[in-house]
Amino acid sequence: MKRISLFAIVLTFGLTPALAQTSNSRLSPNCIVTGNITGAEGKAVYVFTDTSNSPVDSSHIVQSHFRFQLPVDSTRLFGFFLEGQRTPLITLLSPGAKIQIDGAASDFANARVKGAPEAEAMQAYVDAFRPLGKRAEALNQAIQQMQANSDTSKIQPLRDQVNQFNADVVRTGLDFIHQHPNSVASVLILMNELRERIPPHELQQAFETLTPTIQASHYGRAAQAYIQSALLTAEGSIAPDFTLPDTNGVPVKLSSFRGKYVLIDFWASWCGPCRIESPYVVEAYQKFKDKNFTILGVSLDYDRDRWLKAIHDDHLEWTQVSDLKYWQNAAAVQYQVESIPANFLLDPEGRIIAKNLRGEELTATLAQILK
Repeated sequence: MKRISLFAIVLTFGLTPALAQTSNSRLSPNCIVTGNITGAEGKAVYVFTDTSNSPVDSSHIVQSHFRFQLPVDSTRLFGFFLEGQRTPLITLLSPGAKIQIDGAASDFANARVKGAPEAEAMQAYVDAFRPLGKRAEALNQAIQQMQANSDTSKIQPLRDQVNQFNADVVRTGLDFIHQHPNSVASVLILMNELRERIPPHELQQAFETLTPTIQASHYGRAAQAYIQSALLTAEGSIAPDFTLPDTNGVPVKLSSFRGKYVLIDFWASWCGPCRIESPYVVEAYQKFKDKNFTILGVSLDYDRDRWLKAIHDDHLEWTQVSDLKYWQNAAAVQYQVESIPANFLLDPEGRIIAKNLRGEELTATLAQILK
């Protein structure tokens, strides 16, 4: 389960923007955005930047048309909300660009954007990933139905579907980046779709195929910083130490497990895919717990009772820790975990020797190591 769901680019947008009283005339005409939206006569369109929690401008639709003049000093993400709707249309605006948005109010978030290279590349990104977004929704529904029916016979087939889905996301993303090396949209794909699906060194390789201009862009610099940090938890690195409270509130330090093989298992009670993986993790623990192996569960829960119930229901007998801060869990932030389940296998010296072992792969890997 991803913190950033597939193909939903998370800005700091408010979901229900207050009515803005901004005047278009106060904005310098760096970028002109015009729209033709049917079925929304008289409604307002609100603009948010990637750093704003309130609209930076607004325009009303008159005879199906709206218009903005927006100051843009570099290529950045902008979101356009139609009054009464919660899902924005996301695009990239560049200095001096002239953008046209065409669509219907009933599907405003998917209106067509054209008129400038970066905006059209962002449209191509959306088009490429829309089918995968629909598959993600179907998979999530199937997982929820399986959980509701307690049908464990479907665990492996669903895991296979998830694995194939992730492979298709990676292929689609890398193909796009190869075809658009001079677009900020490629950086967004790296950070939104690929960073939790390929190892940091492959992320770095993909980033290096981008042109120097894109690498040096606002989003390119942020991506490079992320990749350099991610390399710190790459295989072969010493796992960064952390301390979190266990179910009794007692502080537990990762380094206290030195001398054993340790699986750091990031999960949460609310995470369907995590609960699907639980039987495999339990099986691995029972099989190897007497062979210098243990597990440290790190939960991204925010509700203590639900956390404890899931531990009991899933028979998770190993040490469990959590600060109950959801995605702001200190260890998850430190390890840049933005998709769960996630795990890191450490050797007795605390070195990361494997990551994100799933299903039977976990037991097979441990069997090779703990002979």
